[in-house]
Amino acid sequence: ESLSSPTYLIFKDIAFDDPSVRIQISQLILALNNDDIVFSPYQSMFQDYDNYAALVTSNVTQNNTYFQEFEKFLQITIPTCVKIVPSSTECERIITPVDHMNNIVWSNEDGKNIVKVVRIPSKAPYTNVIFETIALMNNHRDTLKKELESKFLDKIGPEDAMVWAWGFLFTEREEQMRRMIVQTILYAALAVLAVVSLFLHPLSVFIIALSIASIDGALFIIMYLSEIPIDATSFLCLTMSIGLSVDYACHIAHAFENSQGGSTIVIERLRDALAGVGKSVAKGGVSTFTGICVLAFSNSNIFRTFFKLLFSTVILGLSVGLVFFPACITLVGKWIKPTKLSIDNNVPSQDS
Repeated sequence: ESLSSPTYLIFKDIAFDDPSVRIQISQLILALNNDDIVFSPYQSMFQDYDNYAALVTSNVTQNNTYFQEFEKFLQITIPTCVKIVPSSTECERIITPVDHMNNIVWSNEDGKNIVKVVRIPSKAPYTNVIFETIALMNNHRDTLKKELESKFLDKIGPEDAMVWAWGFLFTEREEQMRRMIVQTILYAALAVLAVVSLFLHPLSVFIIALSIASIDGALFIIMYLSEIPIDATSFLCLTMSIGLSVDYACHIAHAFENSQGGSTIVIERLRDALAGVGKSVAKGGVSTFTGICVLAFSNSNIFRTFFKLLFSTVILGLSVGLVFFPACITLVGKWIKPTKLSIDNNVPSQDS
């Protein structure tokens, strides 16, 4: 299923009163109407006028310019036949000329009104699959570019015409979303790791980096299983997940490196770290969940998406901080020596 939305072919600053230009506009419209994105064909108001003028034999007089006659045509407020079926008296196209007025920008030059900008409306589909819409938009623009670069359209340059729609604004954003997500997540992760590296052992930082990568990877899988699209909402949640998820593992890592138990045995230091801050980390996860749980009952799909991804981030963050990170520490913790501060704090004073 798909919806349609108005799409416009826009021309500006060309000699619309030149018959050869109007012919090339009609040729361009014919090419664009063959695209899959076009639900209802573009119809040139100049072609409508030229056909109408031929029917009523009222072409430009010696005293009037083309634009003066064209403006009179656009003042007609009743349905008017502008095209006859060949070899017949049956009308093929009926329009109300005044409807074209909203699609024209006039300019007064030397006391005469001339057409400066024209938009020719059509309708384009917007499918449920965003990448299909992106492909349709790009194909339509490619068709326009190809035709404008053709030697047969020498009166209209690439800067003189464009296809545009309100929906294209969002479609263009979605087209760039993948690149933006990768760049933002990468920059955010590097910034977080750079700060963490100032306070923690390189091996701890490496495990935290693996944790961030695993959490974001799991979130993408959750998005796929939950049919959550890659859009602005999920983009924000994925970016926020880096700051939320790194917090849990960092507390455990800091507690491990600054264990106050006085032991250099990895398991004992890890036990001390979990006993010291494990409960606080768990409470932090529960409080975060409590703050976002109300979003699950919202009627807005955006808020429900926030809940799904942030809830998943909290669960994954707790799992990484309380399970994954300690498991990794049991393997590499022997190379992470207790900090000098934690050792000094456990050296008995000479007065005791």
